[in-house]
Amino acid sequence: MVSILLVEDEVVEAMDLKNQLEALGYSVPDIASNGKDAVSKVVELEPDLVLTDMVFREDFDGLEMASKIKSLNTPVVYLTDHFDESTFQRAMLTEPDGYLVKPYNNHNLKFTIEVALRKSRQILSSDERDYLESVDNSMVAVFKTNLDGDILFVNKAMADKFKFGSVDEVLEKKSLDFYKNPSDRERIIGELKQNCSAEGEFELLSADGEIINILIRANMTTDGLFGTMINITKRVEAENRLKESLTEKEILLSEIHHRVKNNLQIISSLLNLQKGYVEGEESVNILKESQGRVRTMAMIHEKLYQSPTFSNVPIKEYVIELVSSILYSYGISKDMVHQEFDVEDLKVDIDTALPLGLIINELVTNSMKYAFPQKRGTLKIQFKLRSNDDYQLVVADDGVGLPEGINIETVDSLGLQLVNTLVNQLDGELKIDRSNGTKFQITFKQSKYKKRV
Repeated sequence: MVSILLVEDEVVEAMDLKNQLEALGYSVPDIASNGKDAVSKVVELEPDLVLTDMVFREDFDGLEMASKIKSLNTPVVYLTDHFDESTFQRAMLTEPDGYLVKPYNNHNLKFTIEVALRKSRQILSSDERDYLESVDNSMVAVFKTNLDGDILFVNKAMADKFKFGSVDEVLEKKSLDFYKNPSDRERIIGELKQNCSAEGEFELLSADGEIINILIRANMTTDGLFGTMINITKRVEAENRLKESLTEKEILLSEIHHRVKNNLQIISSLLNLQKGYVEGEESVNILKESQGRVRTMAMIHEKLYQSPTFSNVPIKEYVIELVSSILYSYGISKDMVHQEFDVEDLKVDIDTALPLGLIINELVTNSMKYAFPQKRGTLKIQFKLRSNDDYQLVVADDGVGLPEGINIETVDSLGLQLVNTLVNQLDGELKIDRSNGTKFQITFKQSKYKKRV
């Protein structure tokens, strides 16, 4: 039965009109006496039509009220005995669905109401057709199901994406039939119940059993859920290819660092063996120092091999191990030469770590050879990143110190010449303090990535 909300501030006229409407077969669930009350009752009762006077005793007139009600998609028919040009023009601006001038008979009343209802249904039907046509022609798969999994609606794109011959074939299925993992549907339903909306990536099955990666966005409705599906299979496949490629490169880098480390260790072992076949202390020392340099580089590659990114070396761990190995090679224990480390827990790239390690190796080796004739003293190692983004390395001992006349740039020592060359390679600056033993202070900028050719 068609329900009509009656809006009339004259009680007697309102009751008479209510009786006429009910005699014509309409339902009148309520009567509003003013415009504000009418708007709230339209929201509450959702009538099929509003029959209203155009003029009330209050300031909120029927035309203002009608504009608000029309915005709620409810047809409005005006009823008035004030038919003048000004009122008519105002009424037309609100685009009413019907207009009755008092006095009127039942035939005119019924005819005006039925025309207004039919006009409203035609407009709604046209809007629905336009909407459904746009949904059906959409490239995005659209679906609607109830909470039990019955498929209530799908568009053509949905049928095409899942390789069905028609929409009707999809409607014969249950939504659970599409999920590779049935628990995925329970998960999305749970999220919908909690948040009224859900989004996620799932593996669904096409009509021929092919796995399709789908992005689902869904919203809760009064009788189930409504949502869209986007095929993201190509994106997922591309991501997987990138992951596989990255894994392969990581394995290759790991193998390279491992082999380089092993080869350097073999060279170190060969140098160690060669020491047994040479005569003279100077020759033995040359081989020993060369072995130390090779060992320094091997330790770098060992740290890179152990690094999850194969690109950075944990410098604190590396420096402590390097210094310990140098002292061990010279037969010096911690009790003989006290070691003080002030090394920040930084990670540096191989372009910094390799020359840095060789510099430390040469300076510590130099201290072990010349600074402590009695093999007693203190060795200090400091490495920090300063506030101006400069690295600072300090290697100091309290030994006998370098002779005043030695110039590191012209000294006839391979080790110190190598230090000078490596500092220049880092674009750094070297300072020497001879006031209390020997202190080497080296500052240099963080290295920037340089493309290899």
